[in-house]
Amino acid sequence: MAEEVRGVHLQQVNSIDETDGEPNVDIIAIHGLDTKSPDTWTWRSKAGDRPDVNWLSDPDMLSASLKRVRIFTCDWPADLLQGSDSIPWTVGEFARRLLAGILDMRLPLAVDPRSRDRPIIFVASCLGGIILMKALVMADRPESDYRAIRKAARGVVFLATPFRGTSFQDIAAWVEPMLKTWASLRNRSVSQLLHSVKESTYDLEQVVRTFTRLCQDTDYPLKIHTFYERRETILQSKVLPVVLRPWLGQSKLLVDCSSATLDIDSDPLPLERCHVMMNKFCGPEDADYKVVAGKLETLVQIVRNGPLQQADAWIREKHYTADRLQIQRLSGQRLPMDQCYINLVIMEQHGSLPGNSTSSQASPFSIFARQNVRSPDRKSQVELATLFDKRSGHGGGPMHPRRIFIRGRAGVGKTTLCKKIVHEYQRGTWPEWNKLFDRILWVPLRNLKLEERKRPGYNYECLFSDEYFSLPENKPKLARELAKALATGNSNTLFLLDGLDEVSQFLVGESTMVRFLQDLLKQPNVIITSRPSAKSLPCMDLELETIGFYDEQVEDYLNADPAIEPKLNEVKSFLQQHWLLKGLVRIPVQLDALCYTWDNFDTGTTPETMTAIYQAIE
Repeated sequence: MAEEVRGVHLQQVNSIDETDGEPNVDIIAIHGLDTKSPDTWTWRSKAGDRPDVNWLSDPDMLSASLKRVRIFTCDWPADLLQGSDSIPWTVGEFARRLLAGILDMRLPLAVDPRSRDRPIIFVASCLGGIILMKALVMADRPESDYRAIRKAARGVVFLATPFRGTSFQDIAAWVEPMLKTWASLRNRSVSQLLHSVKESTYDLEQVVRTFTRLCQDTDYPLKIHTFYERRETILQSKVLPVVLRPWLGQSKLLVDCSSATLDIDSDPLPLERCHVMMNKFCGPEDADYKVVAGKLETLVQIVRNGPLQQADAWIREKHYTADRLQIQRLSGQRLPMDQCYINLVIMEQHGSLPGNSTSSQASPFSIFARQNVRSPDRKSQVELATLFDKRSGHGGGPMHPRRIFIRGRAGVGKTTLCKKIVHEYQRGTWPEWNKLFDRILWVPLRNLKLEERKRPGYNYECLFSDEYFSLPENKPKLARELAKALATGNSNTLFLLDGLDEVSQFLVGESTMVRFLQDLLKQPNVIITSRPSAKSLPCMDLELETIGFYDEQVEDYLNADPAIEPKLNEVKSFLQQHWLLKGLVRIPVQLDALCYTWDNFDTGTTPETMTAIYQAIE
């Protein structure tokens, strides 16, 4: 009969309520020696008069208190007995198998690619804690293939983990031969893992010391909580028949307080239960469950309020303020983006430079052609919300654009477009964008020309500090955290680089700013805006053009302007009679200029050109 081969398996055990938002933390529960999931985590009534309770999957327990959290059980080959022809695995081999399993299983189960980097909180029972410690120590090496797991790990709850051995050593001299005999009769052998739970060894002490230092890492700290048992266990329970245990069994704490706690945890907590019940709770009112769940809730809050999360919150709340995202008209009136009733229209370019494509009715030398004012074919329209949707690439094959170049003439609304993108992302109007990107960083490129930025070694930390964290309070730690996340590739950041034409002097040369801008323009997720004069950049997935309003949008704009409302018919009639101005006011800034200056003209006198309108503004 073929022997069953157990690998490492992750299984999500809770359901996510989509109305709560996208999950942003994973909990992975790892069982101990000679057990498996879900048995490890399931309480069963001895009398059989109550239903089984798995505190990890029960909808009234951990899932109810932890929203936007995915909960997984992790099965690993922890059998006490193994095939007689198997070479015993070491703790290190089990640890590597655990890392490989977690790395391989997280991505296929992910809703989106960012789940591989999603913060992890571990729950480790008994020997599972030793394997986990060894695994994280291995993953912490710079050359490790599992660095992503180490960086994602943010906290561990240890349930009776024998950091310094167990009381099993007191009976090992006669119990081990019995176990070996029992295993031999079944054509099996005793797992080498048994040695890991007997007594403290030099190797175990070394793992504990290294793990303790790892927890104190300044870049990737790991918060831990340890729990120890307060009820005794019959040590021979694995080898004695049930009827003999009361007479021959020795009752003792299997993993006492001194073994189940670490010096780095200043407040270890006891649970009023024996070793085998340290990971089982009968319901949400179980006093010990409340203590363990409370520590997990605390860890989740710590993760959600880490330095990178603080940096994102600062940008959202202190930088992307309603005032900064408002649209200011020539009159000084400020129009909040959530009241912006104008749809920004973006049109794809089909092999020609913006400004060179004209309608069949317009001469290439007309004023409309020179100012790129035209009424494009709606079939080529690209809705702003769908910029990153799957579409046909240059060779006809499918592609997901991530690097987008948008051209547009002065006054057509490129900066307004950036503000709208930030505003809608903040509101979650386009859910797919929030799934794709952790944050959006809007960078007006003209700021790179400021005198105070002409300093040696200008880098991303400098940029973030200057743009987001310098005023009114200096927050260098947050700038550093954001730069670190970008450098490690553990973040999905969308850059809005606004106004490439304004820094054309930095596109060539060898200065620090030239090199920095070149690297900035190579970001994997980027929207770059520029006037039509800018040359195409290499490796762009999509090149678009912003255009002015459609005729009906001009009418919507006029209808919504309270200053124009009393003269609405007069203005509309005027535009109908002046085809040239009617075309030119499809450019937003020129329509705003017309509205602002309308009252400056005498009754019966109306402007015939945009020059007359600008002169009225002066």
